[in-house]
Amino acid sequence: MSKNFAQVIVCDFEYEVTDGDLPNVLCMVSYMLDEYLQHVRTIRLWRGDFGTIPPFDISPDALFVAYSAWAEMTCFKVLGWEFPVHIFDQHTAFLAASNNLLPYNPDEVRKKPRKRLSDACRTYGLDGWECIDKEDISKAIGNGTWRDRYSPQEVVDYCEEDVKMSLRLLRAQLQRFCDQRGYTLLPAADVERVLWWSNYSAKAVALIQARGMPIDTTLWNLAQENKAAVVGELLRQFDPSHNDDDPIYTPEGEWSYQRFERWLVRSGVAGQACKQAAVRGRARCRMHGGARGSGGPRGHRNGNFKNGLWTRESVEVRKGMRARVREIKALLQAMAPPKRG
Repeated sequence: MSKNFAQVIVCDFEYEVTDGDLPNVLCMVSYMLDEYLQHVRTIRLWRGDFGTIPPFDISPDALFVAYSAWAEMTCFKVLGWEFPVHIFDQHTAFLAASNNLLPYNPDEVRKKPRKRLSDACRTYGLDGWECIDKEDISKAIGNGTWRDRYSPQEVVDYCEEDVKMSLRLLRAQLQRFCDQRGYTLLPAADVERVLWWSNYSAKAVALIQARGMPIDTTLWNLAQENKAAVVGELLRQFDPSHNDDDPIYTPEGEWSYQRFERWLVRSGVAGQACKQAAVRGRARCRMHGGARGSGGPRGHRNGNFKNGLWTRESVEVRKGMRARVREIKALLQAMAPPKRG
């Protein structure tokens, strides 16, 4: 990362928000880092202090870092700021690193794990917010009741605590996280892929939040009127457990971790990640893709491209999505009542 960016900005906003509305920005705290991820300067802004442009570099020479960066990008839109060229979403990096399959245990009832900033920090063994009731102040800021309980200074201090923990998390995410025996618990972040995912998802979600999403109301109403048939056809085409005695999805299209886990066991997929130590400089052991010379060259060494839009993977994803859209439209049109002359 230090080879590509002259400056790294770790940032967090605090804002009030009501259902269906855009955020009402209260404050922002940013840590300015040099290319070695050393803290150089702190920027603290309260409502009324924001200018027409960000107070830090957003050019290709800088990297913007945040946890769930779509929220920060939504604040950018509210403030009328341009998006940073490069974004590293720590939430995206955490999801990629922690997406593993646990050993099957039919006696254990598992719930979907939470993936908040505090959860990510605990996973990496990072303690923080010792002097702050994070849940309470976060809720108070969001619903606007903080005025009766907290001062602006306390709100900004809380915001800076999030930035401080985000910086510690960033340093942890850029290297392998191992247990005492040296086994890899979480691989180092695949920076190139996280940048690609973050640049798309954070900006796309922010634009949807700010502008809304256009909907073909005629097609939407038709889909709702025929929802059971549409869900049934989608399950028939794409659910690998369709017609099983214990399918992944219910007839209503509802999905659960428990049913999915049982299907994995029946399919012989259940297990857990390899415990062998990863090869130096790689995220896997030598038997699972970490051996020297395995895999194709990464990034710009694998093709002359600027943003990855036309890589083989991206083209295949878009091709598959267009095919699915055509199938659903054809299904809906076939269900539409005939037009009367």
